[in-house]
Amino acid sequence: LMKISLISISSPIKEEQLPMLKSAIAYLESLGLKPVYSDDIFNLNKRPVLERAAELRSAYLDTETSLILSVRGGAGCIELLDNLNYQEFLVSKPKPILAYSDLTTLALAFNRKAGDLNLEPIPFYHSPMLFEMASWFDNSEKLSELNRLNKSIFELFINLIKTESSLEDEKIAVAEKLSSARSEE
Repeated sequence: LMKISLISISSPIKEEQLPMLKSAIAYLESLGLKPVYSDDIFNLNKRPVLERAAELRSAYLDTETSLILSVRGGAGCIELLDNLNYQEFLVSKPKPILAYSDLTTLALAFNRKAGDLNLEPIPFYHSPMLFEMASWFDNSEKLSELNRLNKSIFELFINLIKTESSLEDEKIAVAEKLSSARSEE
């Protein structure tokens, strides 16, 4: 299963949103993803800046996960900007971050730093966040055309990432076999 990091580095969620988040996590699992997260994503209070910066760093540098999805946007990412080691992120293996809203602040900051350091930017993709995905399964009202479109595009994107990851694994396996065969000669 492809692992996806869930982060909550912006506004905290509200108590009434907890069941919806659990539904959205189940949805990710139904797509063949393994969500990886700390209990902090369920925190109802805004956490200190250094904790949130550490959460982003940990998710991005985790070599076991393939992409990052934000739980929600809101406010608070601007507080992280002075508490990140941009170069540490930019020189590591690129990992897509799926978000928008307040997290656009991070995308702009990382792109600017990448340009300053002559490095590749972090791939940020404008995407529905976990909290919004919960509304895709609310049976109390008909799924809107926009939500249906967002859901379809998100699922297509996930399938593309899975395919790319699978191809990368195959390339590594072939390279290892070639290397092994050459050393046996």
